[in-house]
Amino acid sequence: MILRRSLVFLAVAVCFLCVMGVHAQTNPRVDLRITLGWRTTVADGTCGEGDGHFFRSGQFELGGSARYYVASRVSIGPEIQFMKPCKNQIYTYYHPRLTGKMNAAFDLNRSSRVQPYLVAGFGFVRSKTTPPDPVHYSLEGTGGLGARLFVSDRTFVAPEAHVGGRTQIIRFASSLGRLLE
Repeated sequence: MILRRSLVFLAVAVCFLCVMGVHAQTNPRVDLRITLGWRTTVADGTCGEGDGHFFRSGQFELGGSARYYVASRVSIGPEIQFMKPCKNQIYTYYHPRLTGKMNAAFDLNRSSRVQPYLVAGFGFVRSKTTPPDPVHYSLEGTGGLGARLFVSDRTFVAPEAHVGGRTQIIRFASSLGRLLE
């Protein structure tokens, strides 16, 4: 039920902001991304052995996103990430396998080939949990920073770092993207 409401809210928000964005600029832009990343909980690692080495106990993730510019320096868009299953699950309620969220980004500098930005997102996390309820949905918000490093006029690589979440997470990701005008 929470997932359905979240998805409806995200769809309405995207439609509303996209319509506003068409009127906000004469040259609309979209950037599309394929993302490879790594995430873990700050406390002890999502997939760890309980030894406190959370950098060795994270989950790899793969996904994609799209961001639509609603103003010259502000973009919004959906993101979806699939996580690799753990061999050793630490938490009984938080073992993320899928996330979907809506991100908003603010470009700090758009005048060079390196364009830093702030990003914040809110959405759902689908976790595999222990019985009797093997699937658990929860809401999660994250914030962080990143930079687009242009390798050509429209192609870029974008490293990002995020923190946040219901269970405190840290996420590092890198995207390969294309700017469409």
